[in-house]
Amino acid sequence: MSPTTDAIADLDAPFSPNASVDIEMARKCIKKGVGLVSLATIRQPSWKRHVWLILATFLPQCGLTLTTTDHDQAALHATLMGSVSTCSDELRLALIQASLPTLLECCQLATDNHVSHDVLDTYADLLKQYVTDGSIALYIKYAHAITDCAFFSTMLCSLPAKLANAFGLRHLSDLDSKRSTWYLDSHFYPALARSIANQMKMLATSSQQDSLNMVTELVQKILRQGYENTCMPVLLSVAITDYPSAPASYLSLWHRLWVDLDRSVHKDKRFASWMRYLSQTIASYQGNSIPTTVQTVASHTYPVLFDNSMNSQIQDFLLYALMSKPGQSSTETLRTAVAIGVHALGLTAASDIGRDSTRGWEMTEPASALIGKCADKVLELWVDPVFIHHSSDGERIYLTTGLLILMGYANPDTLVDMEGSIRNGVTRWLKTADASTAKLAMIVAESISERLSNGEDTLDFGVDMEENLLSLKRLAFEPDGLLQVDLDVTMAVLEEHLDEPSESEEELDPDAMMVLEDEEDMMSTSQDEEDPELVPYAMDDESEDEDNDPKKKRIRAPAYLSELSQYLKDQEDPVKLEVGLKAAAAVIQQKRGFGTEADEWAPVLVQRLIYFPESYDIKDFRQLQTQALAALFVASPNIAAPRSIEEIFSKNTSVQQRMTILRSLSIAALELSGWDQIAKSSPSDVAPLPVEDQKNMLEDWSTTSLVKQKSPAKVLFKSSRMAAEQQRQQKIQRNNLAGVAGRSFFFPLVTGWWDATQSRLGWFMDFPMLVEQFIMTLNVIMQCASNTTDKRRIVQEYFELALSMRYIPQLSPRMVRALLLGIHTILQVCYKNQSTLLLSDYSTSLMATRDWLEELIDKPEFSKDLQGLMLALVAALSNL
Repeated sequence: MSPTTDAIADLDAPFSPNASVDIEMARKCIKKGVGLVSLATIRQPSWKRHVWLILATFLPQCGLTLTTTDHDQAALHATLMGSVSTCSDELRLALIQASLPTLLECCQLATDNHVSHDVLDTYADLLKQYVTDGSIALYIKYAHAITDCAFFSTMLCSLPAKLANAFGLRHLSDLDSKRSTWYLDSHFYPALARSIANQMKMLATSSQQDSLNMVTELVQKILRQGYENTCMPVLLSVAITDYPSAPASYLSLWHRLWVDLDRSVHKDKRFASWMRYLSQTIASYQGNSIPTTVQTVASHTYPVLFDNSMNSQIQDFLLYALMSKPGQSSTETLRTAVAIGVHALGLTAASDIGRDSTRGWEMTEPASALIGKCADKVLELWVDPVFIHHSSDGERIYLTTGLLILMGYANPDTLVDMEGSIRNGVTRWLKTADASTAKLAMIVAESISERLSNGEDTLDFGVDMEENLLSLKRLAFEPDGLLQVDLDVTMAVLEEHLDEPSESEEELDPDAMMVLEDEEDMMSTSQDEEDPELVPYAMDDESEDEDNDPKKKRIRAPAYLSELSQYLKDQEDPVKLEVGLKAAAAVIQQKRGFGTEADEWAPVLVQRLIYFPESYDIKDFRQLQTQALAALFVASPNIAAPRSIEEIFSKNTSVQQRMTILRSLSIAALELSGWDQIAKSSPSDVAPLPVEDQKNMLEDWSTTSLVKQKSPAKVLFKSSRMAAEQQRQQKIQRNNLAGVAGRSFFFPLVTGWWDATQSRLGWFMDFPMLVEQFIMTLNVIMQCASNTTDKRRIVQEYFELALSMRYIPQLSPRMVRALLLGIHTILQVCYKNQSTLLLSDYSTSLMATRDWLEELIDKPEFSKDLQGLMLALVAALSNL
């Protein structure tokens, strides 16, 4: 052991973790430790113990006393990160690698030890120094000296989650502090992305592969955590601003970064963030014509995204843009994306080859080939009968728009190749008997006819077209990327927080009360505008036989899912809507297990059942809606259930609609698994039953035999072997929930919850009844999947979710009760009489659960019944 190491150990010797600390002695210990800093000292275990003593003992006991003066703060920072004036960069990086894991561990332990917020604020201030611009520059420049870049990047990107858990999400409930706290996701990740992007110029001059690998690791971590829409626009804005004045190799670094990201992040995630950036950039332009805006954005953006050798990357990007979900991108964004692909593969001035003067540019051969390949892919989907008959109106319009844009760029040879397929596709589109759908096919047919005939003997259906359809048709004749326009010299670059919604774009609560005007103002306005010539008159009395409307009697119930979809679509006919809703469950049940009709119509029916208009007074409306959704989940669990779960976490769905979806999922899980008498119980009650009733119900579920199907005939004579075999077969019941319990029901719900915690947890937690219903739905699914192969992973995910909720301050007794029932289900149903297996798989989770329950028992807000359930669970956990 070296003398320096002995000195570090001697400094720490007088202090004990559990003993009180003298402030002056602590100050001397920190200052003397700074004087002993060296690379050899940092590599010794005693240095890590020294850092742990300061962070885990000195700071919690001495609090703000050790950080009041500048001298004390400098000594503390020098211990953790080194002094810029006295330490070399390599030494500072070594200090950071040694102290950052310890500081993060202290934050995690502070959550369990209930450390004061003053100490947590000190931890947060220290952690902030690890992600400043200078610190990020140090990590990238000396990446070769970092022991494990992937682990180090993970630690940096974990700061928001660690601090949010440590503070108990207190800032998420306070809007003012949310906008000022640096470690919130909306602030942390854009700032980190900007610091990373600012270092790309340095990499262009040094060309260190280790540094680029470090950049890739950091960006990968950000994207994998779901912050591509926040951070990718920041990266692109910096790159577009800097590349005109950057070294020649600057752009190639960005191209290498995009390719490297595909190794661990799906390229669709990157493409989606690019499209979002283009959409926001185009929206920032005002006063320019669309072709000018499209060409300006495309010409400034494509050098950062691609070079002319990235043919496959460009094609993948264009196909994603052309065939993505409608609503994700506007028509202008789609036009810009195609222009970027064309510009990236090269253009030739039209004047150099004597072409039409209305076009300033002509495509090179690679660009023409790219347009042809993309047109083939888009046209293949456009003529598909399944797409024509089962896609939504928005999907048809979006794909048709992309096809017309490609026709505008296509050369005559490509158009000739497309003509035959378009002719066959138009015939199929016209057979849909839908006027809006037929008109889309007509403008495509007329456009390609005009392009190929040069204005002579062109096809004309003679149908009056709306202005929006005429504007779409013009896309086939005006390729934005090739027109002669005056470009803006500079492109508008978005600000750092472009992803934050403006006041007009903030997420609306569908259940919030909307106040239009003051009542007196409305009355006075209506009186001022009243026509004096209008004289009031007595209305005829309503007929008592109004309910006996003969029109209602003439409407027959739908027999097919396609008919049911049309009934539910007609929102202007309340009679038809009521007939369709009342027949929905029966029609869907008839299609269960027969062909693919249920799967084909599931996406459409999910939307129309969930967002069924509530303005009409339909008797037992909510119960009929729940039964129909449950029947749909049973008939098409792999498609209908995940689609509906997405709507639970959508900003357009009301609380009542979310409750309906959750109840329907519970009923479907019960029916699929075979618990028929439970599935047939009334779903009208939103709130769960009392604790004892729920507990007894779960116990009954674990012991009740499944309902047997009655045999259509009776065997008059059978041998003893036949009787034994029949008796054995009767005991075997198929669980239709096997294979779909996790994939289609449980895991999408849990994934949606984790995603919601990143953005809308505060809003979600405002409705305790909704959170309780969410947990109870997970309990039912877990109960029903107790004999499936998904059980082990489902239970593991449930433990992680339940234990994470203990840090939520707004956790109400009803939520706690729901979580306890889930734990009861695990012990008494899923792993009944399997205590050894339970301990081997979940020992850590079981211990954490028991400790949590012991903390909750004495809290006064819980009733005696709930405390009794806690005691019973603690006893059961202790006896394992």
